[in-house]
Amino acid sequence: MGRAATAAINYELTNFAAGKFNEMQAQKAQMLSMRLAPITPVPGATGQYKLFDDINAFQVYNTARALGADPTRMEFKASDPTYACQPNALEITIDEHERDQAGDSPLANQLLTEGKIAAVTSAASRSDANAVVTAVLAAVSATAGRGDWSNAAIDPIDQLDDALDTLSKNTGTTDFVNIDMDVTAWRTLRAHPKVKARYQNVQNRPINLDELNQNLLFPVSLNVANIVKHTTGLGQATQTKARILNGEVLIYISVPNPTVFDPSAFKRFSVGQGGSPVGSVRSWQSVNGLYEGHFLDWSMVIKQTGTTAMIRFTLS
Repeated sequence: MGRAATAAINYELTNFAAGKFNEMQAQKAQMLSMRLAPITPVPGATGQYKLFDDINAFQVYNTARALGADPTRMEFKASDPTYACQPNALEITIDEHERDQAGDSPLANQLLTEGKIAAVTSAASRSDANAVVTAVLAAVSATAGRGDWSNAAIDPIDQLDDALDTLSKNTGTTDFVNIDMDVTAWRTLRAHPKVKARYQNVQNRPINLDELNQNLLFPVSLNVANIVKHTTGLGQATQTKARILNGEVLIYISVPNPTVFDPSAFKRFSVGQGGSPVGSVRSWQSVNGLYEGHFLDWSMVIKQTGTTAMIRFTLS
């Protein structure tokens, strides 16, 4: 009998994993995916959603009504795009010998199990962030002539202001604007001579994020992302690391607790518990009794829902 036949939802570990995932997403290093593609809970794995469309969002109407006449009716596209959530799963095992090593007390067994669930949740969170960034970068092309911040003659803040001006016109809002960049991009910007020249008393030190935000066209939510992944597989002689958001700056709209109508650039449609990628934890025992397995099981899809709601710079 296979594990698919014997696995059952473990509600206690599901709640534990959901709590761990929320803790990780609250940490600055792991919040990137929740910013880039906020989760929209949906009742089923397939359905329709609203694409934030320029024509529909900014259409103006003559609302004057003659006596006895019908009201002006809003017009929309004939059909909405659809989503289809895809199944995902990530598993971890506990060998019986590990339980022997941990000790025979209920507390020791609980701590071992929770440690394993925390490990698989952390890996799922990093994998989720990588999937989101990969989908975003595949969908949004870098703006030409932007991101050349190593050039001392170029002012990075001028470029960011231009992007903010364009974004606010594209979306009709200055609310819920985020800027994400990786550590290298932030390091380049904060030490740039034209950036430092904007501030008094910082000629001998780089600026900080709050100082940058005060000098932008309008305030935004700034995030320096540092989620790191291995670019080589297990067992390779040479291990290479890279940041998931490597040399990229993303300026975009992202509405917390999104609906199908808001102008967020991207969304993740999920049928997981409370809209969390964790979904459920399923547990099973091997037939030979030598080990047990626990896997996270969730369903999700990433969609670009605002085609003009993100601007991308790639550093050169």
